[in-house]
Amino acid sequence: MGTAFSRKFDGWRIVGEGPDARVIAADGSSVRDFPAQLQFRVTASALPDYPLQVDRDTLEWNGDLNQFLLNLGFRLKIFHGLEVTTIEPDSVELIGMPADVRYDERVYRTSFTLPPVPIKDRIVLEVLDPKRQRLCKFHLEF
Repeated sequence: MGTAFSRKFDGWRIVGEGPDARVIAADGSSVRDFPAQLQFRVTASALPDYPLQVDRDTLEWNGDLNQFLLNLGFRLKIFHGLEVTTIEPDSVELIGMPADVRYDERVYRTSFTLPPVPIKDRIVLEVLDPKRQRLCKFHLEF
């Protein structure tokens, strides 16, 4: 599960629909670009009651589940038409359960600095397995 954060998002709203849709800031001005600083909170869980389940048979990992969860990676992709820009995180922080405690769930906070990104572009956060293969992705678009 993933959530995007930026203080700049406070008060933003979308008005209109389809190609006429616009993002409006709290002060009423049109938002032209994504914020330069974005954070994501990502929960990776193998707990049996977790509402989102992944078929464990589809994961190519023969090692320890705890090590798998502790060694996830992240990257951001920005899509501007057919052009793709990849950005590595400024920081990745494990929050919640400490790393030295074995547990089947890990929560991360990742921070990224973006170049100017038009609000009509698509941003995708990719979660990577310990082998740096994409495990899942989260879209951020308005």
